[in-house]
Amino acid sequence: MIIRTCVTAVAAAGAEKALFKTGLAAMAALMIGWCAGASAAPMIIESVRAGTVEDLDGNGTPDRSFQSSIVVRDAVTWENRGVVEFDLNGIRSAIAGGATFNSVHLELTSYGIDAFTDSFLLHVFGYTGNGLFDHADFNAGSFLLGQTLDNDVVVASIDVTDHILDFLDGSDRYTGFSLRGGNPGFQFGFYQGRSGPPGVAPRLVFDYVAPVPEPASLALFGFGLAAFAATRRRTRH
Repeated sequence: MIIRTCVTAVAAAGAEKALFKTGLAAMAALMIGWCAGASAAPMIIESVRAGTVEDLDGNGTPDRSFQSSIVVRDAVTWENRGVVEFDLNGIRSAIAGGATFNSVHLELTSYGIDAFTDSFLLHVFGYTGNGLFDHADFNAGSFLLGQTLDNDVVVASIDVTDHILDFLDGSDRYTGFSLRGGNPGFQFGFYQGRSGPPGVAPRLVFDYVAPVPEPASLALFGFGLAAFAATRRRTRH
């Protein structure tokens, strides 16, 4: 009887030590996660306005425009420019909740290409928008970057992190991008054709870190605290 009791006590002590170690490991893992931040799935917002303007005679005045499609074409007397605008109110709410952003990319999905060169240069300008389709937007903005795209690209992913983070420091609701050709002899269509079916709308993809632990992490932390408290009580006895 005494031997059995001793064996049981030793087994219980071993279980307590294992529980204690598990609890400490759980708390340590959670603390590391809190310090590093909790990674989250990318936050994606789609455009609220997009379109193309054409200057058929090259005199600097738009002759016609198309909404819901972006065609960037550069030729001697025919230039198309595209614009796209996004509503960033929801992103500001995420920032207010403690989220921090690692990068932001403008994604443009092509519907078709008519190219005379193997690659072309896309010039991207950033401006403050208003959520409307205005011809003035096609010449608006400050130059952000030029990115060379292959003529067989399907999705163009353009890093606009600096522009977006600077924009979010202000209070304006809409940000816009004016897309212009940087070299002659190509046509590139984003979103959808002028008379074709809807495609994938331009979008902003936010890679961010959320500091708030998930429910599973909270449960793990609670388990660690309970194991620690149980061990402390038995130690005192």
